[in-house]
Amino acid sequence: MDSTVPMLLLDLDGVLNPFGAAACPDGYQERVFFEGEEPGRYCPQHAAWIRELADAGELWWPTAWMAVGGRARGAATSTVCSRGVAR
Repeated sequence: MDSTVPMLLLDLDGVLNPFGAAACPDGYQERVFFEGEEPGRYCPQHAAWIRELADAGELWWPTAWMAVGGRARGAATSTVCSRGVAR
């Protein structure tokens, strides 16, 4: 990590992924990421915002599901935050 570049923590669950909403909000799409689980919701328009943030600093995703998230990315991890690449 470059100490001259700001580290930006990006909260996904409930913020960019409105999983608690009764229905999928307008402008969002649903996708099943893990078989047998509820689909995740995302807004394709957020991609531009995330890329803009990536240009401003180093993105990290704080999450409570690191074991699953690490497997989903194909890496074993037990850290508090996971680094993302939004290019």
